[in-house]
Amino acid sequence: MNRIATSVVALSLTTALSVGVCTGFASAARAAGDAGIVIATTTPDDSLIVAKSPTATAVASIPRGIVVTNHGGKPVTLSSQGKTMFSKPRPGNAPATFTGLEAGRSYTVSVGGKVISTVVAVSEPAAATSLVVRATASPIAVDMSWQAASTAQTGPLTYDITATAEGKPVVKSTVKDVLTARLAGLDPRALYTFSVVARNTAGAATAVSATMTRTLADITGRDGDIAVTTVKAIEPAPAPASPPAPAAPPATRTIYVCPDGFVDAGTSCSKTIAYTFSTITYTFHTETSPGGPCNYLPNPNSPTGLDIYCPPPIVSSVKDATPAGYTDNGTAWVKRDATPTGYTDNGSAWVTTTAKVAREVPA
Repeated sequence: MNRIATSVVALSLTTALSVGVCTGFASAARAAGDAGIVIATTTPDDSLIVAKSPTATAVASIPRGIVVTNHGGKPVTLSSQGKTMFSKPRPGNAPATFTGLEAGRSYTVSVGGKVISTVVAVSEPAAATSLVVRATASPIAVDMSWQAASTAQTGPLTYDITATAEGKPVVKSTVKDVLTARLAGLDPRALYTFSVVARNTAGAATAVSATMTRTLADITGRDGDIAVTTVKAIEPAPAPASPPAPAAPPATRTIYVCPDGFVDAGTSCSKTIAYTFSTITYTFHTETSPGGPCNYLPNPNSPTGLDIYCPPPIVSSVKDATPAGYTDNGTAWVKRDATPTGYTDNGSAWVTTTAKVAREVPA
């Protein structure tokens, strides 16, 4: 009998002295039979510890590109429409980065010959435009709307919305694939600047912003949940007096108009510029062609009665080739100028848009 069994038997025999001989022997027999069963240990079984390898991941996290991480040094391959487009065996575990892809196209990503995912390459989104912020019935909330271009090349867009005011906490919200949002939790007495940033997995566009000219308390007549009024102490009723004069109407009112040079386009303003063109007058060069074949002509004054006549070379003026990027309109070479900064080409002219601005006018 080993030391553990001996100890157990000794314990059982000691117990038997107080509860009876038969009970002691039965306990000793059970203890001897259970010897060797592990009931506690100081360290876990090492065979149960399994190291997990990170999973290979592919993300369209750069414009027109895909980045593959945790590939374990195995070859990384991109394929699309049945053709292998790229293959980059990578030493170590540095990210495999593929650039120059077609935005909006779906690519199958394989690591070590095994498909891990399908990723759509995307381009960076353009900045949102035409941000309009409207008051609501609540003195702590506004409704916001804007314009943005979500295309197959950009994929779904997420919009980060912020409201900032001096000395106040920043109020934030995020919406996806919609062009409106309600932002609550504002201070009714603060003048906020609102901004919207469009982003996707490849990056974020520049922000479009608009700043309040009046507080929500001024507009709604409420400061939080309390109406903005003045309460006076109760005083004895005054002596009868003539009726008070009617209150003077407000001297001005606020309207929203388009800046000079822009025309009203509903919720925003637009300006159009007709195409301009650069013109180059034709230039020419000379070309010489050889004269015709020589012939014998009769000449009675010649000893032989004949003269040899050879036509002279012909010199011609020839128009030069059309310069690169230009077209020939029949009278000159013409090229449309580059689209001005801040404008887009709608197919017939250059167009830009902007938000309306507040203006005080007589009431």
